[in-house]
Amino acid sequence: MPEDVIREPKKRFKKRYVAMLLLLVLVFSYKDFIFVSKWNYKVTVKIQTPDGLKSGYAVRQIRSRFSPELLPEMSDVSYKFIGEAVAVDLDNGNYVFGILPTELQYEFFNAFPSPHGNSAHRKSLKYYRSLDIGSTATLGDEYKIVRFNDLSNPASVELVSGYQFNPKTQKYDFINNFDDFYGDEHDLKKVEVEVVRESVTHQVSQILPWISDYYNQRLDGERYGTIKAKNRLANSLSSGAFKIGDQE
Repeated sequence: MPEDVIREPKKRFKKRYVAMLLLLVLVFSYKDFIFVSKWNYKVTVKIQTPDGLKSGYAVRQIRSRFSPELLPEMSDVSYKFIGEAVAVDLDNGNYVFGILPTELQYEFFNAFPSPHGNSAHRKSLKYYRSLDIGSTATLGDEYKIVRFNDLSNPASVELVSGYQFNPKTQKYDFINNFDDFYGDEHDLKKVEVEVVRESVTHQVSQILPWISDYYNQRLDGERYGTIKAKNRLANSLSSGAFKIGDQE
């Protein structure tokens, strides 16, 4: 058999071997370029009452995914949030809820602004991962607090405190109904964010066992939100205001 015929299969084998080796290198390198990093943070809501401070907390988790940017204008990092609203028992099961912000990522990133600006930059990710356990920050009083006149009735949701869109003025008005609902000396005192090692909490589903039924519908039972809704607040909220992610 000619020598060049014998050499050809050896060449093909060598190329395949090199290709497989390169593939393995890329796979393991890819894990370094695209990986998941996660950390937990606690949100504590404190409410002033005539009997002193009442508080509740929820532990949420941030999962980051880092990938090499293909274009300069593209972000390096994307984030996923897992967690639930903060339930505060004012007295014997009389709960109010600090609901999840529509733009949940800004809750943590505004509390701990990155010195590198854009939170989606790889340097910002490094900064967030370096935050010490116990690092704390305070959020503003615009945190939205709601209650249910009847805990078994999703449509009975009412705004206790927070900004509400005014369709007439096309602006957001700050509403504080603590006194109307609970009398004098009730008010939102502080909302605190803290980096923790504690596990993600699962309290809301125990208090509102129906909440998972409202993933694809609003609290008023409608499929979509509309400015013509009779109950604008219930029509603007779904389960996503009370829990998000798989909460592993």
